[in-house]
Amino acid sequence: MFPRTLALGLAVLLTVSALVVVAPLDSHGSDRTAPLVAASSSPSAAIVPTIYNAYGAPTHTFDIGRYAYDTLTFSVFDPLDHDVNVTITDPNATRDGVASPAFSYEAALNATTHSFDSAVAGISYTFPTALHYGGGWFVNFSAPNAGIVTVNITLRAYSVGLLSSLGSSATLPGEPFTISWFLLLLSNGYSPYTYATNVWITGWYTGDGTFQNYFPAGRLPLTLGSSGQWSGSVPSNATSDTVIVFEVYAITNSSGQLAENESSTIDVYVGALTIDYTTVAVTPGCPDTHQFSITPGSPVSACLVGGADYLGDYSPIAGISVAVSFWNGTAHVTPPLSGSVSLTTNATGVAATSFTASSPPFVTTTQYPYRDAVNFTASWTGGDATGDHYTLWSNVTFQLAGLNTASGVVTVSFDRPTYFEGAVATVTWSVSSTNPTLTGAITPTYWFIIGPDSRLLAQGTLSGTAQSGSFSLTITSADASAGELIAIVIATNATEAFDGYAVAYVVGPSLVLTPSSSYYSAGTSTSIAASVWGGSSVTGATIHWIAYGEWIDSDGEIANGTVANDSSFSVAASGTSPPLEIEVDAWATVDGATVASGNVLLVLDQGYEILLGVATPSSYSDGSYQPGQTISLSYDIVPTGNAPLPGVLALTLTAEGYPVSHSLQTTSASGSFSFTIPSNAVGGSLILILSTTGTQLSSTTCFNSAGCAGELALPINPHPSVLSYEIGAGSGLTVGWLILLVLVVVVGLALFLMLRRQRGPPAPASGSGMNPPAPAPTTPPPSEWKQPEAPPAEEPTSPPAAGEAPPPLPTPPEQSS
Repeated sequence: MFPRTLALGLAVLLTVSALVVVAPLDSHGSDRTAPLVAASSSPSAAIVPTIYNAYGAPTHTFDIGRYAYDTLTFSVFDPLDHDVNVTITDPNATRDGVASPAFSYEAALNATTHSFDSAVAGISYTFPTALHYGGGWFVNFSAPNAGIVTVNITLRAYSVGLLSSLGSSATLPGEPFTISWFLLLLSNGYSPYTYATNVWITGWYTGDGTFQNYFPAGRLPLTLGSSGQWSGSVPSNATSDTVIVFEVYAITNSSGQLAENESSTIDVYVGALTIDYTTVAVTPGCPDTHQFSITPGSPVSACLVGGADYLGDYSPIAGISVAVSFWNGTAHVTPPLSGSVSLTTNATGVAATSFTASSPPFVTTTQYPYRDAVNFTASWTGGDATGDHYTLWSNVTFQLAGLNTASGVVTVSFDRPTYFEGAVATVTWSVSSTNPTLTGAITPTYWFIIGPDSRLLAQGTLSGTAQSGSFSLTITSADASAGELIAIVIATNATEAFDGYAVAYVVGPSLVLTPSSSYYSAGTSTSIAASVWGGSSVTGATIHWIAYGEWIDSDGEIANGTVANDSSFSVAASGTSPPLEIEVDAWATVDGATVASGNVLLVLDQGYEILLGVATPSSYSDGSYQPGQTISLSYDIVPTGNAPLPGVLALTLTAEGYPVSHSLQTTSASGSFSFTIPSNAVGGSLILILSTTGTQLSSTTCFNSAGCAGELALPINPHPSVLSYEIGAGSGLTVGWLILLVLVVVVGLALFLMLRRQRGPPAPASGSGMNPPAPAPTTPPPSEWKQPEAPPAEEPTSPPAAGEAPPPLPTPPEQSS
């Protein structure tokens, strides 16, 4: 009995679960055949609608706040009816705070052409501006005889901006870098967007000749916010022509549904190790000009400038190992050193050392082979051994004048590299010899300070036995125009003259304007700090300023004034009609003469952000969608500041890498439209790009300089597991969980029935006064028991013996008459 009951129950439960599983899958399969942008309630529907922007361009995409592109117009053809009802509906009307429907109009058809053109009739709809979420809207066309046709339109709200710490510079394997990301409203391209719910980063590159993901898991979640940073380093197997592409995409979910997914990419260029140049010169530091002829005994600077080269573009790199050695034409030598021969490039790619160019060990022009050299070996250890070999060699040659095997050394230096008018330039000097025995006494004799074209600014004589000293020059207004200052000190011995020099610069006053912000809003004031740099001669300068405003079709002065040096002034923007830009020009005067000038540009904080999202929840627990599936995409265009909203928008949706595109025009700043995923879409992320155009939308009001566009990374899984299918999209209850629940119920029922079957009758209670049970009778019982005619004389006094049959009843006594 039990096996049949259990088998019957299991069959019923599995049949019910199979019906529950199959029904949603069949329904999902029917979704795949839905049309791209329009759905009809009747197979015989004769309504033919077209959506335009105010320019008359067919489109399904609209830009909020951009004239003509923010306004939806339409035409409709219907040969079966006299009138067609047109409505525009936001499926998230409660969330977005708009009426439902947002627009309704009864279009009277022309009796001859059976058509209606809303632009000719002056009928249109402009999408609202205060929308936080992107998404899809619906335009319904209905008539009694022709049925209903629905057209989907899209709006979006934000974009993803990316910056790299490398900028456009190349780098090398192993080098660190930082990617900064910003979620920006499309309305102005600068204000942060704060409604995103997830931010991810993906990356890929070609290393060792194969395509590779930068992140082992394919992507990496970022800390949620309107901006942030992620730091990484170049993989060691990157080669000298590698481009690492990073994509950051931000997802916005609303009420559990994907409203928009925007993304942006940025490149990191990996170059080849390169030596930009090498030099040898008496000038301290690392000059970019090589000095070929050097006086024996002079202190010499030797330097290498290195970095990365990507397709001919050089970028300095810090951390390159540089080994320095010296050659006198026939052998490696070790001259007197005041620097190291094991160097590392700094942030500007420079590695420098210094030595004394004495003879010996170097040869002079009178000795074979007549010239010397400094050898450099640059190496980079961040690369993979199987990749590029990052080691380079370079050498630079020089000659020592054949005057003597010893030389006098004259060192000269300014106390500062630059001076303003009125400053005192102090020059220090010293004299020494590489070999006093050979050179004899060296005596300083003259000093000069000259300007451009050898114009003498100051001079003096040096006498006595002092081997060091200083002299100074007060920079006058005449000297201030000199620009370059060259200080020269000359010393002599009995037969030769030695000299040394140093270079500094005189710079004029400069006016620096520092605004509190480069952007302003209507009705606000911007504070600008003004300072004149130029030393004591400009301490009491007066700063004059004038502000000009620029509108779309006019410009003019809006304010002016004067302030003292090292103070601030404010420029106010109108609250009703602020200019698009404000240019502030300023100049500084001392005793009525202009000594410096400057300007700064302020920009009105307004524009647009465009959002693209998914309104259809995924039917699978991994959040993926399938090739050929039809889904609803939503869009939203949000302005920032006082950006005007477009009347008609033109929207175009494209699928990156697939010949799929769709256009629509609308007057709604947000909405939705249906989209069929390409049937040959591969697994991974399908990039959808929604581009919008409109009169107010332009490259200056959208973050992307190419125009207003938003991206959505749609996860695609061509072969999802049936166990991950959700019974009701977004419910969280999957087929796998349902099957597990059925198995748990069946096992529990089986255990319950088994326990009941194993249960026996209750055992009798034990006791000394109880007799064992009598054996079962061997003859059938009587068919009916009848009461005896008379009771027995007495009851039996003892029970029958165990194992024996019960005694017969006593014979009733005879009754007397």
